[in-house]
Amino acid sequence: MMHSRILLASSLVLGVTACGGSSGAKAPPTVVPAPAGQSVVDIAREAGTFETLLAALDRAELTATLDGDGPFTVFAPTDAAFAALPEGALDELMADPARLADVLEYHVISGEEITGAEAARVMAWTTLEGHNLTFTGDPAGLMINNDTTVLQADVAADNGVVHVIDRVLMPPDAVPAIETPPSTETPIAPAGTT
Repeated sequence: MMHSRILLASSLVLGVTACGGSSGAKAPPTVVPAPAGQSVVDIAREAGTFETLLAALDRAELTATLDGDGPFTVFAPTDAAFAALPEGALDELMADPARLADVLEYHVISGEEITGAEAARVMAWTTLEGHNLTFTGDPAGLMINNDTTVLQADVAADNGVVHVIDRVLMPPDAVPAIETPPSTETPIAPAGTT
């Protein structure tokens, strides 16, 4: 189990580096195979940088859904992305599980396992919440809704795929609207540095 955690954390770090490392050149994202038996929720839990997302999934009663058969495509905001929300916005969402569920479902495409290349090619996908996400760029520089960067694409799970993003996505009709600035922190720390 410890070997799987180290392998997963190392793979995620290498993938983030490939997506936008310090050299400035963007290489295509690497598909990281899932350890056997890892759901999209397990992938988030193992990475250690999605604690807020996991707590929100629990609060909205969506954890069991995303542990299910899928397939799911999950656009996973990091803890830094949640921390970048305006003051009090996360508390507001956590206090309203129905609204929180809408926001979280806007991060999920159900019934599809969409790679970064497919997202860039098709350019619009309907979320579990019901609204579309639009995609621009290419797999090495993929943007969602013109303001959200995919930091790490194509982290495979047994029941889908996870794409790490730099901000919390808000459905178009979120009331009240919450501006979500991008996070500025590296999403995934190298294994053994926490």
